[in-house]
Amino acid sequence: MKKRQLFIYICIFTIGVCIPIVLHDASTLFGSTTDYVNQHIQIAKAIRQAVYQQGFFPNFMESLGAGQNIYNFAYYGLFRLDILISLLLPNVDMYTIISTYMICMYAISLCLFYKLLKEHQLTDSIACIMVLLFALSSYSFQIHRQILFVNYLPFLLLSMLVIKKEKSQLWLVLLFTCIILHSFFFSLSCAVVLAIYKLYLNHDKPIKQLFILGLYIGFAYLLCSFYLLPTGLAILTNSRSDAVVASIAPIDLSFSTILYDKYGMGLTFISLFSLFLALRSKQLRILAIVLLILFSIPICSYILNFALYVRPKAFIPFIPLVLLVTGLVIQQISKHEISWKAYDVLFIILVIVASKSPTLVAMDALLTISILLCIYYQKQALFANAALLAAIITCQVNNQYETYEKKANYQKLTSLKNNSDIHALDLENYRFEDLRFVSTSVNTASPKLKRTSMYTSINNSAYNTFFYDVMMQAIPSKNRVITSYQHNPVFAKLMGIRYLYTTKKYVPIGYEVYAETKDYKILENKEVRPIAYGTSKLLHTDVFEKLSAVEKLQALQSYLITDNTSNQAYENKVQSVAFQPTFTKQSTSLQLEMKNDTLFVQAKRKASVDLTLKQDIKGILVIEFDVEDISNLAKQDMYIDIQGVRNKLSSLHAAYPNHNTHFTYTLSDAKELKKLHLTFSEGNYKLTNIQLHQLEDVSIDQLHLDTFTQIESDAVLEGTITMQEDGMFATSLPMQDGFQLYVDGKKQAIETVNTTFVGTKLSKGSHTVKVIYTPPGKPLGFLISGCMFIILCLKGVWERRTYVQHRQTTH
Repeated sequence: MKKRQLFIYICIFTIGVCIPIVLHDASTLFGSTTDYVNQHIQIAKAIRQAVYQQGFFPNFMESLGAGQNIYNFAYYGLFRLDILISLLLPNVDMYTIISTYMICMYAISLCLFYKLLKEHQLTDSIACIMVLLFALSSYSFQIHRQILFVNYLPFLLLSMLVIKKEKSQLWLVLLFTCIILHSFFFSLSCAVVLAIYKLYLNHDKPIKQLFILGLYIGFAYLLCSFYLLPTGLAILTNSRSDAVVASIAPIDLSFSTILYDKYGMGLTFISLFSLFLALRSKQLRILAIVLLILFSIPICSYILNFALYVRPKAFIPFIPLVLLVTGLVIQQISKHEISWKAYDVLFIILVIVASKSPTLVAMDALLTISILLCIYYQKQALFANAALLAAIITCQVNNQYETYEKKANYQKLTSLKNNSDIHALDLENYRFEDLRFVSTSVNTASPKLKRTSMYTSINNSAYNTFFYDVMMQAIPSKNRVITSYQHNPVFAKLMGIRYLYTTKKYVPIGYEVYAETKDYKILENKEVRPIAYGTSKLLHTDVFEKLSAVEKLQALQSYLITDNTSNQAYENKVQSVAFQPTFTKQSTSLQLEMKNDTLFVQAKRKASVDLTLKQDIKGILVIEFDVEDISNLAKQDMYIDIQGVRNKLSSLHAAYPNHNTHFTYTLSDAKELKKLHLTFSEGNYKLTNIQLHQLEDVSIDQLHLDTFTQIESDAVLEGTITMQEDGMFATSLPMQDGFQLYVDGKKQAIETVNTTFVGTKLSKGSHTVKVIYTPPGKPLGFLISGCMFIILCLKGVWERRTYVQHRQTTH
């Protein structure tokens, strides 16, 4: 028997390793382009880099988002096991580490789930079928898409085994701590799963059982205070909610959280119908009722998603519990302990009518009935084949539309690290941007590179507002959470983007070719401000706020905006440009018509045209207009590219719509702008309120900057500066709680400059300046975690001593 079980475990593990590998072809990586590679891999690289630079508990992410609280990236798991392993392997690429880790943990999870099923006395055949249903659920999709949706599952399964086998509760504390550190967002759902499972195993004194379980889970949360407290404060500072409670439907009888959805459980109808049939089982009835209520009432999803939105992803931790019920029901049917009635078809009809895919549900329901008949009449082979058929189809449908990252593209993303031309740049005082991949390279981090772009779920709202609203940046993505840098000459000057990495021939104003090969070129602009500097060229904030959006761009080039000045004199140098276009090289699938200052666009498919301006633009050109009456927005996104700069309006059904109906472009050319190349997405729409503005390209010499000389230290910034006049010390570090600034060793009040950034008043003369950052809540969090760790150790010693004494008395 032991050899048979060992053989089964080996087979399950082997299948678990093989399934992820066969999902993609040899030309691609194991992982999606946007989520897996751009977020999970690149952010993990940035975290590893921050640890190497600042120590095991870093405070600040200087390489992304112009400098951010490291806990803005905590959603991705700062202390995940795979990231900790990567610290020991500095020369191994993060993709290799994370992909290997995820595949191994996937295979281990399948083995653990089989172990759990066997603890409930399921037969080998039924247990193996349930394991395969588990393997082919949304789990198989998310291990190469949103790994945080599933990377906690091994620890959840171990926690369920601890509860089942009644092991020491300290194991539960440690395992739940691992769940939190891997994916705190799903820890609430995991806690609910464990509570339901605990009550299912032991109905006696349910309040006491829940209290004891809650005590240990609460202990795990407190043990993770060093991580959760600063993360929670970061979320509260930059919180957003996409759902309104009043708009949430009272009930959802389609049970979409269970069926098919790769962002839900991704199970088939047999699991849902088994929950329904479980109502006839005395042992399973209460468990089935609780689960059906959770899955059919959307407000439960809202709560499990921390009151942010209604999304089925919060129910992914319930997959093992649902499949456990499925297996138990199937086993009881095989023993004729559960039967079904003719009127059960009413439940099937109800789900079909409520579903958005009634044909699919109807076909799956027929297959489910066939499966149950096979089980009832002891046709095990037919049961297995039919059950697997539905699961395989669901898995294939979920995975076939995945956009796997091409190996060639990933190699390009990682090529910056070993580029000798980049190593010679002044990366301490200036920033660097990669223009090759607008969306997929926003989180690309290499040692010493400082970037303004980033994509993280905990977004710095103040910086995001400045990035898109104040700087009039184009929005190239479906949501505004991604701060994707497309060249903006005003933003580049203000943020110290001295270097651009590109493969295009286009050279923006102020830039010159620094280095060039057949594969890339590096552009340099010596007219940008450094990351930190001093100046006395100031303009009062009150004056700035009264300016138009375009005038603000001009003012930010010419002044430092602050409350700490009496200067209220602003000279407007913005010029309006008449929009009288001439169109050439127009695609045959494109029709354009100007009527009453409105441009009507009809594009049968993606199309392009060249637009010749009435006058040549030698400075900076700002174009803005509204997009209206879009014909196909319900089906797809709408976008317009001008000179390679993309603005996108997300479709009506986007998960996180950007609401970008006012398109803005800030354009320039090293010579002058004569023609613009436009690309239109498919559809019919009109462009209204079209305005063109010309801005002066202000020389950095007009700002009379005082040089800040950095010295190497553990601080965010530290160095010396000599002010020629009384003025301001300014940085392009986004303002956020936790900054402290010292001038000549004395703590100085921090002031917001240029609407969003860290600065302070500085008198004439030489000074030392030091800027440090401590995430809010981190000191208190470490104190709480330290106390909990001591209590945990004492509890462990006490349990061990009690166990030894018990052994001695029994012998």
